Amino acid sequence: MKLLNALIVAAAASVALGSVVHAGEETREENIASPKDIARLLDAGMPEPLSDNNVELVSAMLKPQLGKSWKKSLDLDLISEQLFDGKKPQIDGNCYGNRFDFSECKMTAGEAAGKGDYTKLAFVDSKAKTSLRFAKRTVADDVPKRVTMSNAEAYKKAINLVVETFGISEVEIPVAPTNAKQPYPVKTVNLATSTGKGVSSDIPVQKLVSIQRGLHVDKLGWIPGPGRLTLSFTANGLNAAAVRSWADMSEYGQNVDPRKAKSRTELIEELTTLLQKEGIGKLHSARSLLAVSLPTGAESPVPVLRVFASAQADDLTEKEQANVVSSAGVVFEIPLVASDDSLQGSDDS
Repeated sequence: MKLLNALIVAAAASVALGSVVHAGEETREENIASPKDIARLLDAGMPEPLSDNNVELVSAMLKPQLGKSWKKSLDLDLISEQLFDGKKPQIDGNCYGNRFDFSECKMTAGEAAGKGDYTKLAFVDSKAKTSLRFAKRTVADDVPKRVTMSNAEAYKKAINLVVETFGISEVEIPVAPTNAKQPYPVKTVNLATSTGKGVSSDIPVQKLVSIQRGLHVDKLGWIPGPGRLTLSFTANGLNAAAVRSWADMSEYGQNVDPRKAKSRTELIEELTTLLQKEGIGKLHSARSLLAVSLPTGAESPVPVLRVFASAQADDLTEKEQANVVSSAGVVFEIPLVASDDSLQGSDDS
């Protein structure tokens, strides 16, 4: 089975093991962590629900609350009508073929070259996942307009758009806790300006909304799901949007046997081996969380343990940084359920 043999490296980093010698430079060297030290850090950063018997845990993860499939609710006519302001776009590709077969579509209005108005919508659909990207360019102002909407207003606009226009189920959009310090996943992009006389100011010119797909699981609450939403608003309205790798969940769990759930000990051993094989000689910290992910080449998502590993401390001085090979971090995902080929190395995939 391909799907349980997949290892995803979401944030790649070249982390050397041992010492590296550069011509004309002194040898730079890291202290190598022992397997016991790596296992200890992995265990400390694991989510509490993981135990040495995870059959019930995986069974629960296989039964999240799911909304209507995006493949069945997505309407390209409605999307293009709303995003192109009623203009009839030029169409390139298979925009209206059988959506259960691979299709790729592009819609455009205006000229890509130059600085005039231009709008582009790109849509890619396969059996396993669907992606959509939108970008709109308007004639630029000499000075960008100040965006005045609040984070709450930007978030509300984003939710309305992805639900009412894109057709994504609101059931799969996570809700922040009532006591959350930052309830809205919104960032403000500022433009720094200067009068040339030592006086500068920041003008808010963009609201960026980024939403990780969420799956609500009984007794666990929200866990990350396979897909992500990003929307950008300026004073003129929506100027960019993306639905990234929104996986189809219609066959989720059909080929996953929760009785083969890996124990906490097995997960630690597997991760320790993987980290050493990938050349991470020194591990400063590692934290992990439960998630549902679509491995590369798989036809359906699977329950995984997502691990964020930091090879070095993030508060090193410049002098200390010069004496280590790398301080970059990596992200691994390993299936929570074993299969006949799930323990094969990445060289076999």
